Amino acid sequence: AIASGGEWSVAEGTYAFTVNTTLPANLTLRMYKNAVIKANAGVIVDIGSRIIADDFSRIFDTTGRINLLPGSMPYASVCHFGAVPDGETTDDTRYIRKAFEFSEQIASIKFPATYWDKYYKISSSIEVWSPLRSSSWYIFGDKIADGVTTQEQSSAIKYTATSGACFRMRSQRLSKIEN
Repeated sequence: AIASGGEWSVAEGTYAFTVNTTLPANLTLRMYKNAVIKANAGVIVDIGSRIIADDFSRIFDTTGRINLLPGSMPYASVCHFGAVPDGETTDDTRYIRKAFEFSEQIASIKFPATYWDKYYKISSSIEVWSPLRSSSWYIFGDKIADGVTTQEQSSAIKYTATSGACFRMRSQRLSKIEN
């Protein structure tokens, strides 16, 4: 059963939705480590509830569709959808695409910073587009390191494709990429 309001702590585990659902705006979900919201294949979950989660927690895992509605989060972290800034090990392309696809209405995507020798690996171009004509994307990282020490953190992307742009932005007004 879905709570009708208040603040709820969501403990470790996968919370799968098997029917189309809307999580109400008067509900706050505090997501703890390893707590995951999942929409099964063919299912749409519209999240109007306020979500509170660590930037590095994977909180969405889906074969269906999860729509983050305005007010649900100030931004979505690419890690919320499965991206892992570990260098060469993980190809983060599909997870980053999901972050953009499901976060269209909040239109802010964060690449959390990690240690200087770790990065998000993107192997093919990511198209940043929204059918909502008023949308302006804000894509950002935490900060830029100056490279003086090995303990500094930054949001880094390594683009491994042999041609094309890493990000293609179209039909957006005043969209920006920062840090």
